[in-house]
Amino acid sequence: MKQAIKHALAILLATLLVLGVSTAASAAAGPPKQRGAAAAFFQAAGGTATITTQPADTTFEIYSQDPNLSGMVLEVDGGAFAAPETIVYDDVANDFTLGPGKILWYFMVWPNDTEAWWQVGPNDATLYVSAAQCATFHVMEVADGVEYGYYDFDDVFSAEVPITVTGVVYDQFPYAAAAQLTLDVPATALIPATDPFTGNTSGVWFKFTAPADGHYRIQSDGGRFPEYWYDQDGNYRDFPPIDPFGTLYSQDGAFLDWDDDFAGSLNFLMFFSLKRGESVYLFAELYWFNEAPVSYTVTVTAYEPGTLALTETEITVNYHDYINLYELLEDMDYNNLRIKNSGGIVAQIAVDALVAIERGTATVTLQTDDGRTAALKVTVKYSFRQWLCVIFLGGWAWIKYTGFGPFDLRGEIQRLRDYGINYALYELFVYGWGWPAWLFSWLI
Repeated sequence: MKQAIKHALAILLATLLVLGVSTAASAAAGPPKQRGAAAAFFQAAGGTATITTQPADTTFEIYSQDPNLSGMVLEVDGGAFAAPETIVYDDVANDFTLGPGKILWYFMVWPNDTEAWWQVGPNDATLYVSAAQCATFHVMEVADGVEYGYYDFDDVFSAEVPITVTGVVYDQFPYAAAAQLTLDVPATALIPATDPFTGNTSGVWFKFTAPADGHYRIQSDGGRFPEYWYDQDGNYRDFPPIDPFGTLYSQDGAFLDWDDDFAGSLNFLMFFSLKRGESVYLFAELYWFNEAPVSYTVTVTAYEPGTLALTETEITVNYHDYINLYELLEDMDYNNLRIKNSGGIVAQIAVDALVAIERGTATVTLQTDDGRTAALKVTVKYSFRQWLCVIFLGGWAWIKYTGFGPFDLRGEIQRLRDYGINYALYELFVYGWGWPAWLFSWLI
């Protein structure tokens, strides 16, 4: 009964959308919202999947391998499949041979804790399973009586399955190649020229071993924005940007932290704590393309962590509302501020602002560039108007696509008119409900 009511309300919402008198399924001002490629791909067709036989060995080397799924067997249902089917991973995972009506299968494992990323030991993760079918073949050339061209593809299945995979230490972690860092002594990171095709650099590895129990910070210096100067004779020269980027690992190869610009002037800054004799490894590289080798320095210093004072330690905000950090901080004596732990319910959109992206309660950790931290308990809930939309206008399917800031139903309607009904319906049917794209096309 509840399901029938939900579908009836959703159909009502769709009708109102077509008439242009209700709220939007996609409502941010400006250009269309771009969902992540994986999210769009894996949600397009819908379906369910169950792992009937677990992979034989899910261990994988962190940073060098993907989780091993060999031996896995799935039962899939829904999407374009009228009845359940058995899918043997080893038979389909690497079979991308094209042919009339051929179904190609794709698998991706993603950690549930995207902030900590993969850790040594068991990791709770999500297995994304999708399938696309070879459809119309377009002939482009004929040679020796053989037609050559390309296929269109129809998304026919997608599902998400919980899975546990086990990370192990990367065997090739560059212990021997890492240059030693000494406390308070700058070390030079000379970054080789960037590959003009991939934009990648090899970077430089450093190792720091704590001389005593304590708290430490590691920072780059020498970052700069592009500069354009003349010499005294009027000869022009441009100086490329230097944008240091750092990733920090534990001595067993586990990911600890990463940063790009927290220290300001394009320099990275990270904090960590060690016992005497423990080590960390830093991979120092460049964020942006550089045609010629450039250098910057890296320095480790000790610091005493302090507490960042807040006017409130617990707050409640409405879904998609902003959180003004300046109103919560008693001491503004710092140059930068970032979220060290978002709890998955907020995102930082500016130095002084967060936005509520998921309902629930979590403790968010804030950190300044001098190492002070604060714990802020955040509860995110629907406003009264949002609840009315969820209950009476099928908002459970579309409210996540509305714009940030105080909820404004009239504004959402106007954005829908400016933005276009077709795209709003596409977001609702294909992404909100997971309906096949062909059915959406038929509906409109």
